[in-house]
Amino acid sequence: MAAIAWPDDLPVTLTIAGLRGQYKDPVIRTDMDMGPAKTRRRYTRPPKQYSGTIVVDEAGRQRLEYFYRITTGYGALRFAFANPQTLELREYRFTAPPDESGTGDGLYAVSLRLEEL
Repeated sequence: MAAIAWPDDLPVTLTIAGLRGQYKDPVIRTDMDMGPAKTRRRYTRPPKQYSGTIVVDEAGRQRLEYFYRITTGYGALRFAFANPQTLELREYRFTAPPDESGTGDGLYAVSLRLEEL
C-alpha cells in the first residue's frame, strides 16, 4: 500500500453524482495481412481510471493544492484513497491536475482524474 495517505480533512472519496470509471484497454491488437487480428494481454490487472468531483471550502482547496503539488510531487507519487464504488482503500495517482470551479457560495467543486493502480 502507498506510504502517502489521503488527507483526513478532505472528503473521503469522489461523489457518486457524475462519477465516471473506465478500465484502460488491456489488449494489444496486431492486424495481419490475412485473417483476424492477433491479440494478447498487455498486463494482468488493467488500471481503472476514475473522474469525479469533491466539494471543498477555501481551506480544503488550499489543502488539496498542497497535497497535489508538494506531497505527491504534482501527481507523480501514489497515495492511498477510498475507491468511490466500494470504499475500500486502494492505491491511486493523479492523471491530471485538479480542476477547480467555484460554486458561488464560497465552495469549490474540484474535478479529479485518478488512476487506480
